[in-house]
Amino acid sequence: MRKEYIYTLISRYFNDECTRDESASILDWCNQSEENKKEFIRLKKAWIISDRKNDEYISSSAPNIRNNILAGISRKTSKTYIKRPLVYYSAISAAAAIILMFCLNIFVNGNVRGSDAGYACFYMPRGEKGRLFLPDGTKVWLNSDSKLTFGSDFNSKNRTVGLDGEAYFDVAKSDRHKFIVKTASVDVKVHGTAFSVAAYAQSGVVDVSLQRGSVSIYKGGSDMELASLVPNQRISIDKTSYLTEIHSFTDNPDISWTFEELIFEHAPLKEVFSKMGNWYGVNIAVASSASQQDLKYRFKIKSESLIEILELINKITPIEYKIDGKEVRIRYKQNAMKKVQGSTSSSHPVY
Repeated sequence: MRKEYIYTLISRYFNDECTRDESASILDWCNQSEENKKEFIRLKKAWIISDRKNDEYISSSAPNIRNNILAGISRKTSKTYIKRPLVYYSAISAAAAIILMFCLNIFVNGNVRGSDAGYACFYMPRGEKGRLFLPDGTKVWLNSDSKLTFGSDFNSKNRTVGLDGEAYFDVAKSDRHKFIVKTASVDVKVHGTAFSVAAYAQSGVVDVSLQRGSVSIYKGGSDMELASLVPNQRISIDKTSYLTEIHSFTDNPDISWTFEELIFEHAPLKEVFSKMGNWYGVNIAVASSASQQDLKYRFKIKSESLIEILELINKITPIEYKIDGKEVRIRYKQNAMKKVQGSTSSSHPVY
């Protein structure tokens, strides 16, 4: 397929003007190579960021498409590893469904299509997050470095999704099929409810927080029920022993990221820097003594840069840090306090 033609189709696709056959042609082109898939994803993300209107057309040549899109991006935001690109997040969150990674298929006119694999795969890179709608009307907020997958038979034969990472679900009610979230360790089964699941591969636990409705948690791939939750309860499940801890909450900090905030309530050092790494899209390595591992923090992040937050932490517990691109190295000084709390600014007090 000639490049000029495929870029013309992509232009029409972004303007919601493609026919089914034209959309299928784009799908075929994407499935021809990984490079084609990556090119489509990059252009789609750039198109959303640049806030193109439906009545604006772009040239059918690839260089002009790239130049026009990138020009729009440069006018709106610049992405760095030490400042959260809030405009980018806002643009992503406004989209109904954004395809950020292909698993041999793409969405075409609301349906999953693929010649080899009958499932769709959504991925949010580190430092980014977004919202999407599933075919049954369920809303999903997908956090940084998280992947959601589901089959082409979703909503017809089942409502099962796979999750690697963290997501918040506002599940549409259905009398036909339970909604099931499968992680590497546990399965969460619901009818119609709102809850969050954090199941990052590098974490030793799976956390489930329930806002409304009810959920049951099972050992992965089995009928062994580990616990049931009622609203305003949070459970932590050890991935190895399957031991559980259930706590009640009033305000749930686990879903603060869906409101463009990151809230720590007496959170341990390891949790703080793990979440900050995902929030800013960087790799944070921390050198600390055994006693410093007991440090706990209580503060909130909104639009502050990584440097601003590191300087805050330095005031609370003395640290030295070095930022080298995406790599951040932190070393605690010996006189760090055992228990700490602070705020990101006067506009974000301790609560």
